[in-house]
Amino acid sequence: MNFHKSLRYFFVWVAFAGIFPCYPVFAQKTKVYSSDIKEYVYGTELFDKQKYAAAQKQFEIAIKKLNDPYSPITGNAEYYMAVCAIELFNKDGELLLKRFIEHHPDHPKVRTAYFHLGRYNYRKHKWKKVIEYFSHVDMYDLTNEEVAEYHFKTGYSYFKLGDYENASKSFYEIKDTDNPYTTPSRYYFAHIEYIKGNYQTALEDFNKIKNDKKFAPIVPYYITQILYLQGKYDELLQYAPQLLDSATPKRAPEIARLIGEAYFNKKEYENAIPYLIRYQRESHKATPEDKYQLGYAFYKTGNCKEAVKLFKSIPQTSDTLAQLAYYHLADCYLKSGKKKYAINAFKKVYELNIDKELSKNAFFNYAKLSYETSFDPYHTAVDLFLDFIEQYPNAPEKEEAYQYLLNAYLNTKNYKKALESFEKLRPLSPKMKEIQQIIAYNYGVELYQNKKYTEALSIFKKAVEINADPKLSAKAKYRIADIYYKQKQYDKALTAFQEFMFMPSAILLKEFPKANYNIGYCYFEQKDYENAAKWFRKYISLSSGIDSLLLNDACLRTADAYFVLKDYYKAKDFYQKAYEIGKIMPDYALYQKAMAMGIIKKREEKKALLETLVSRFPNSEFIDDALYELGKYYLIKNQPDLAVEHFQKIVTDYPKSPYVKKSLLNIGLVYYNNDENEKALEAFNKIIQQYPNYEDSKEALEAIKNIYIRMGKTEEYARLTEQLDFLDVSTAEMDSVTYEAAELQYLKGNCDKAIELLEKYLKKFEKPLFALSANYYKSECYYQKGQYDKALEGYEFIINQPVNKYSEEALYKASLINFTNQRFDKALSNYLMLEKIAENPDYKFDAQEGLMKTYFFMKDFVPAIQYADIVLENNTASPEQKVESQFIKAKSFYALDSLDAAYEHFKAVSHMTKSEKSAESKYYMANIMYQKDSLQKTEQLIYELVNQVPSYPYWVAKGLILLADVYYKSGDTFQAKATLQSIIDNYEGKDLKQIAQEKLREISEKEETQEPVQTPDTLNIFNNPEYEDLFEPEEE
Repeated sequence: MNFHKSLRYFFVWVAFAGIFPCYPVFAQKTKVYSSDIKEYVYGTELFDKQKYAAAQKQFEIAIKKLNDPYSPITGNAEYYMAVCAIELFNKDGELLLKRFIEHHPDHPKVRTAYFHLGRYNYRKHKWKKVIEYFSHVDMYDLTNEEVAEYHFKTGYSYFKLGDYENASKSFYEIKDTDNPYTTPSRYYFAHIEYIKGNYQTALEDFNKIKNDKKFAPIVPYYITQILYLQGKYDELLQYAPQLLDSATPKRAPEIARLIGEAYFNKKEYENAIPYLIRYQRESHKATPEDKYQLGYAFYKTGNCKEAVKLFKSIPQTSDTLAQLAYYHLADCYLKSGKKKYAINAFKKVYELNIDKELSKNAFFNYAKLSYETSFDPYHTAVDLFLDFIEQYPNAPEKEEAYQYLLNAYLNTKNYKKALESFEKLRPLSPKMKEIQQIIAYNYGVELYQNKKYTEALSIFKKAVEINADPKLSAKAKYRIADIYYKQKQYDKALTAFQEFMFMPSAILLKEFPKANYNIGYCYFEQKDYENAAKWFRKYISLSSGIDSLLLNDACLRTADAYFVLKDYYKAKDFYQKAYEIGKIMPDYALYQKAMAMGIIKKREEKKALLETLVSRFPNSEFIDDALYELGKYYLIKNQPDLAVEHFQKIVTDYPKSPYVKKSLLNIGLVYYNNDENEKALEAFNKIIQQYPNYEDSKEALEAIKNIYIRMGKTEEYARLTEQLDFLDVSTAEMDSVTYEAAELQYLKGNCDKAIELLEKYLKKFEKPLFALSANYYKSECYYQKGQYDKALEGYEFIINQPVNKYSEEALYKASLINFTNQRFDKALSNYLMLEKIAENPDYKFDAQEGLMKTYFFMKDFVPAIQYADIVLENNTASPEQKVESQFIKAKSFYALDSLDAAYEHFKAVSHMTKSEKSAESKYYMANIMYQKDSLQKTEQLIYELVNQVPSYPYWVAKGLILLADVYYKSGDTFQAKATLQSIIDNYEGKDLKQIAQEKLREISEKEETQEPVQTPDTLNIFNNPEYEDLFEPEEE
C-alpha cells in the first residue's frame, strides 16, 4: 500500500472513531459520502491519481465546509493542499507547507512536510535550505525509495556547497544499494575520492559505472587520468589510445596529452612527440611547462630546430623551468653549430643561478664560447675567466679556465680593459708579463691609429718598461719616436729614434730601415740639412725591400738638402734618381735638377730639362716656373723676342701665376732696353694696375720714372704718382723707416714687440707702403700665439689683394682657421682660391683635400665626391688621406641614397684601415644590407664589426642595436632582448644605452599584449547537458 494513502485512511478512521465510537468505519461508508467531508475523501482519491489541481480544489472546499481549524480533517486537508501546490510548482507551495507546520506543530505529517520542503528547494538549487529542511526529516517516516532520494539530494547539496566530507558520507550510504540513485552516487563518491587523491578507491567505483549509459562517455577520462596519476603508464597506453579515437573535440587534446606524457615519462620521446603536438595544436592553451616538455622531447630525439622554437617561446621568468629551458636551448645552439647564439643562453642560465651546478657549468661555457667564437662585444672573456677562477677555485675546470685566460688575453680586443685586469693577477708570471706587454703595445697602436698620440705615448712607454720581449720593446720605442715626430718635438723624436737604432733587436725589425728615413726628416724639419742628407742616404742605401714611394721621397729630400747646402752636383744626381723612380713628383725633380744645372753654369742642359718638363708634363704645377726660367735663358742668350714670347705666355695663359709680375717686368725691361718706351710703359703700367701696392709696384715705378726722365716728361711721372692711392711721396721715407723697425723685431723672432710695432705702423699711415708684409708678419705672429681670429684679419687683407708672394700662405692659414671654426662658407672660398692660384703643389693638394671635407660638411655631396677622387688619384696622398677620401665618398653616396656605391666604398675603407672609420664603415655596410632586407648578411657584417681589432665601443653598440633589430625581425625575441640587455649592462654611453632600453621596453610590451597563455581545464563533468536530468526541473 502507498505510504501516504495508508496514513491518510488512518487519520480518517481516527476522526470518525472520535465522532461515532459505536460504529465501525466500513458500516458507515454510504453515510460518510453523504456527509460534509465527502469532498475531503474525493480529494484524497484524486491525489492518489496525481490529479493535484482537482484534488487541491476539493481539499479547499472541504476546509471551508468544515470551518473548524481544530478538526483533524482540516489539518489533513491543509497538508494535502500544500503538497498539491508543491507538485503544481505554485509559488505559494513552500509558504503553505511552512504554514501547515506552524499551525499544526504536533501533526504526524510535519516531518513529511519537511521532506517535501527539502525536495522543493533542491529543485530551486537552494542547497543550504535543502540541508536545513532535510535535517528535520525522520527517515523512518520515508519509504525506501524516498530514503535513497533523501541521501542523494543531501549528498549533492553538500557537494555543491563544497563540503565533500559530508557529501561523501551521504553518497556512501546508498552507492552500493539497489536504488535509482546508485549510479550517480557512485559517480560523485568516486569523483570526491579522486579529488582527495584516493585514486584506487575512486578507480574501483568508476570501473563499476564505466558501462553505464549516462556515465560511459565521461568515466573513461577519469580512469585515464587516474592511471596517469598512479604512474601506471603501460596500462594507460593500452587503455587511452582507443578512447582518443572516439573522444569529443573538447576531450581529445587532454587524452592526447596524457598519452604523450606517459610516453615521455617512459622516455619514449619519439612516440610522445605526435601526441604532445596534437595536444598543443588542438587545445590552444599550452603552458610553459607543456612547451618545455615538447621541446625537451625534440631535444632528446635530436631535432634541435624544433626544440629551439619551443624553448625560445617559454616566457623569460626566473624559475627552474626557465633555467632548464635556457640550458637546453644553449646546448641545441651548440649542436646546431650556432655558438654565438648559445652565448646568450648560457649567460641567462648563469644569471638565474637557481641550480648552482647548472649555473657553474653555464658560466664556464659562457666564458669559453665568448673566447672561442670571438663574439665578445664587450670583451668580457678575460673578466669571465678571472671571475670563474675566483668563484670556483676548486672546480675541475679551473686549469682549463686558466689556459683559456692566457689565450683570451692574447686575443682580446678591448686592450684597455685587459690591461687594467692585470691588477687582479699580481704577481705576474713571466708568461703573463709577455702577454701584458703585447696588450700594452696593441693598446698603444689602437690609440695611435685614432690619433690619440698623448695617450698612446704613455702606453708605449709602459710597454717598453715591461720589457718582457726585447723585440716588442724596440717596436714600442719606434712608436714613441714616431709620435714625437708627429707632435713636432723633433729633438725628442731624434733621441727616441736613435735609441731605437741601438736596441739589439731593432735591426731584425721591418721598422729599422724606415728609422733612418724618419731621422732624416727630423733633421730636415730642424733645417739641419747636412745630417738630413746623411740619414736619407742611409735609408736609400737600404733600398732592398723598402717602399718605393718612400725611396722616391728620400731621394727628393736628399736632393733638396744638398740644394740648400749649395752642393748642386749631389743635388742634381739625387733629383735624377727621384725622376727615374717616378713615383712622386717627377716634374718637380726635373725642374729642380734644371735649376741645379743652371747654377753650375750648365745652361744648355738646364734648357733641355725645362723643355722636357714643358713637353712631357703639360699640366704640371711647374709649367709657369719652367716658362719663366726659359725666358730668363733667352734673355741671357740675347734672344729678347723668344724671351718675351715665354714671358708673355705666362701673362696670357697663367694670369694667377706669381711669375706674372716678374714676367711683365722683364717684358718691360726688354722693350726699355730696345728703346720701345711705349711698349715698356704699357708693361710697367700693367704691373701698377694689377698690383696696386708699393711693395709689388716699386720696381715698375722706378722703371717708369727712368723712362719719363729719358723722354723728358717728368711732369707725367708726377701726375702718375699723384693718382696712385697706395703712394704718398711725402711720407714715403718715414713709412719705410717705421716699417723697417717693426720688421726687424719680427725677423728676430720677437713676436710680442713685432705685433705692437706693426699695429702702430698700419694705423699711423693712411696708405702704408708695406701693408702686405706688415699684415703678413702680424698674422704670422698671432698664428704662432694661437690667436687665430686676430691672425685671420691680416690674412684676409692679403687675400683681398691681387695675387702676391703671401697669397698662398695666407689662403692656407685662413682656410685652416675658418674650417676649424666651422665657418665652412668662408673656408670654401679660401680653398677654391688657393686651388686656383697655388704654385706650391703641397698647398694645391691641401686645398683639394680641404674642398673635399668642406663640401662634405656642407652636405654638398656631389662635389665632395669629385674632390675625393682627386685626392685619391694624388700619388703624394698619405694612407690616412686616402682612407679619409674613401670614407667621404662612401658617406656622400649613402647620403645621396646610392646604397650600392656607398657599400663598395665603405668596404674599401674597412680593408684600408683598422681605425674607427673601419668600424663605422662596417656598421654602415650592415645597415645597408638591413635596408635591403638581407638579414643574414647584416648579421655576418655585425659579427665582423664586433670582432674587429681594435674595438670601438660606440660602433659596437650601434651594431648590436641593429643586430637586435635583425633578431626581432627574424622572430627571435630571445636573442633580440639578450642583445639589447648586453648593451644596457655594458655600454658606458647614455645615448645608445637609452635607445637600447627603449627598444627592449617596446619588445617586452608587445609580448605582454599578445594573447596570454591559458592553463588547461581539468575534465569538467559537472555541467554537461547530458546529465541535467539528474536534477528535477526548476520551478517556473
